[in-house]
Formats: sequence, structure tokens, C-alpha cells
Amino acid sequence: MHIERSRTYLWAVAALTLVGTLLAGCGGGEPPAPTAVPPTPTAAASPTPSASEHMALGLDYRDQGQLDEAVAAFKEAIELEPDFVEAHYNLGLTYADQEEYELALAEQQEAIDLAPDLAEAHNGLGMAYYGLGQVDEAIAAYQQAVELDPDLSDAHFNLGHAYSDLGQHGQALAAYREAAQLEPDDHEIHHNVGVACIKQGMVNEAIEAWETAAGINPDFAETQYALGLAYVDVKRYADAVEALNQALTLEPDRDRAYKHLGVAHYALRQDAEAIEAFETYLRLQPDDPDRPTIEATIAELQGGGAAPETGVEYRNGPGGYSLRYPEGVPYVEQDTMVTFAASQAALDLAPEEAVAEGPVVMFDASSLEEVAGDFGLAEDATPKEFLEAMVEDLGAEMGELEAGQLGGYPGGLAEIGGTMDETAYAGGLGIVLVEGQVIGAYGMATPDQWPGFRSTFEGMFFSLSFFEPE
Repeated sequence: MHIERSRTYLWAVAALTLVGTLLAGCGGGEPPAPTAVPPTPTAAASPTPSASEHMALGLDYRDQGQLDEAVAAFKEAIELEPDFVEAHYNLGLTYADQEEYELALAEQQEAIDLAPDLAEAHNGLGMAYYGLGQVDEAIAAYQQAVELDPDLSDAHFNLGHAYSDLGQHGQALAAYREAAQLEPDDHEIHHNVGVACIKQGMVNEAIEAWETAAGINPDFAETQYALGLAYVDVKRYADAVEALNQALTLEPDRDRAYKHLGVAHYALRQDAEAIEAFETYLRLQPDDPDRPTIEATIAELQGGGAAPETGVEYRNGPGGYSLRYPEGVPYVEQDTMVTFAASQAALDLAPEEAVAEGPVVMFDASSLEEVAGDFGLAEDATPKEFLEAMVEDLGAEMGELEAGQLGGYPGGLAEIGGTMDETAYAGGLGIVLVEGQVIGAYGMATPDQWPGFRSTFEGMFFSLSFFEPE
């Protein structure tokens, strides 16, 4: 506007001067005294934003999710002030937001070159490395960040992610716990503490962490879902129903929650609710491999059948495990091992002779280190690897094998068959890896008896729960 107004004024002055000249040329007396021409006003210059102002603008843009504009603003700040550490750092973070990790790496390295002790820049460098899939380098950068500033919770949190990716769950848990101490009101940190606990088989500690997270933010569906699954694992079915319903209220399309909700209702003998949950799950996941089992359960509930009897509890103090078995079945204990058989007399027989009398089931707890050594396995071998080695050692043939978790601990169950001293048998072999121990279950019957006994053996195996050995 100032320029336009100036131009208008200059054009008006020129017109007045021309009129005066013409009048003088006509001889109309003394020419009038020249009119003083006022000085031409100078337009006020627009102020040039400073590097700090570009920086502040970039932060505003980034907060609003306008990442391209944020990048441009940070670049302007750096052009005006090439050694502006904070601008390089925030430009690196914004590049990481855009998944431009190579550019992010360069900017964070520039910030570190300018300020080697800036812990936040080392944390940003770790984020860039992590985005590039260079997890070892990311860990080194995060470690440098926490060394420079032990109170930088984001670096501890990110370090936990990186360790978890490498399967180093103990280190991940330690890092998340450091972050939780620094940010005790951050529900996301407590959630990740729970995840790290569950990956180490510490289901009760995971529950404690997730309960803390849910207390801080009850509207985080991921925590409610994780809690629901953990409650099912430890047979806290009423709590599982509450948590899973909350998860589904927040995220109605979380299909697997309906499956676990059905299990919890089934255990509580809430037939109508179990049917509804199972049917909803099958509508959402019609191709689930467990569909036949779920449909059979629905048919059982619709027919008015009650859930199977839970049986009698057996507890083995030295082994640190308990289970449920059919009432009236005799058993004999030997330290960490227990053997169940069809008759009292069968308990005194060798296994191949006992099988001829009826089904035999054995449970035992052994040192993980010793079992791994016996089979030439690493202590972090998977349940599948343990089962394969054990079946091979038995000289048996292995059928279907399933691996997963039982009571929050990694485990597996395999069908087996073979002969012992020319006595044919069919059966199942299950293991659970529980805090330095291998809990093993071995069920045998004659091939014609096994189909009818299989569900009993599996029921005993899946009823396992664990505690500190006495």
C-alpha cells in the first residue's frame, strides 16, 4: 500500500508542475512563486524475520502437523544462522516424522557436531538410525543420550523399543522401568513395561503394569485388551470380562477380543454371553482355524450343556506347579514329578506295562539349563525346538504341534506315537518354560484308547498354573 500511495502522489506532483509551465508560457504576468515540492515519502521496510522467529514458526507448524511448512521454516532459520543447533535438531525430528531418515540422520549429526553434549540430539540420532533399521547403532546413540542426561525419559523409552526388537527383553524391561520412574504418570510407558514383562513370562508383573496404565488412562484400548488376555491366562475371568468389554467399547472391531471374551464367559458359566461373544467372533473371523471347536462349544451351550467339571486340584510344591485332574484318579508323587494312572496297581508298573492297564499321565519340573544341555539346545530355544528334540530322543513320531502361551509363559503341545518295548502307544507331549524351569507333561494310552482320553490329558495340561517352588 505504501508503494502505491507513493506512486499516486508522484503522479499528482508532475501534473501540477506541467500546468504551471504552460501558464508561464502564455505571458500571463509574473510567474507564480514556485510551489515547494514536499519530499517523497520513503516506504517503511517490512521487518525480516529472525532465525529465532523462523524457528518458532517451524515449531508451531510441526505441532499442527504441517510438516512441509515446518521443514521450510527450520531451513530458513539455518540459512540465517548456520550454527543454530536447535534448528538442526528440530529439522531432524521433522524429517523423521516424514520418514526421511537419511536426512534426519544428517541433521542430528550436525546438531551433535555443534553441541556434542546435547543429549536430545543423540536421542534424535538414535531415532533416525532406528527408522533406518540400524538397531545396534540406535542403541549406541540412545545409550549416549542417557549417559549425558540420565533424566531424559524419551531416550530410556526408545532404548526399550530397540532392545525389544532384538529380543533382549530383560534390557528392554529395565529401560522401560527407568522411563516409568521418570514419568510415572505416562500410561504408554507403563503399558510397555507390561509388554516387556509378558515377553519374559512374568504375567503377574505384566498385569500390575497394565493395571497402572489403565488407572492413568482407562480409554487406551490396547492396555484393556492386554489386561483381558492376561486375566484369562491367570483365570481371573470376571476381571477379564470387564477389561475386554472396555476394550471393545473403545474399539468395537478388535475381533480377537470377542474370542477371549467368550472363553471368559464360558468359564464363568455365563452361557448366553459366551454364545454371543463366540458368534460375533466367527462373523468377524469366519476362517479361524479354531472354528470347528468354537462351533462345537456354541452347540454345547445352546444345548444347555454345562462346562466340563474342573476336577480336583493337585499341587506340587517342589516343582512350583498345580493342575486339575479327574476326581478319583490315583497318583503317586516323587519330588517334582507326579504320575496319574488308571488304577493304583498300574502306578507300580513300568510305563509300557501301565499303558496296557489304561492311560498314564506324568508331569515333572526340571531345570531349564539341565534340559537344554541334555538335548544340546540353547537355553533360549523355543518350545517347538524343545519338543522336537524330546520327541526325537523318545524315538517317537510327532504329529500336530501347537505352540503358544500357557499362564503367560511360552509353551507347546504335540501329538506323538510310537512303541515302547514292542508296546504301541499314542499320546501327547507338552512343555511350558517357566522362569528357569521346564514343566513337562506326558500322556500315553493304547492307540484305541487315546482318542477318547486325549481331551482329558489336554484339560489337565491346560489347567496348569505356576508359583514359586517351595
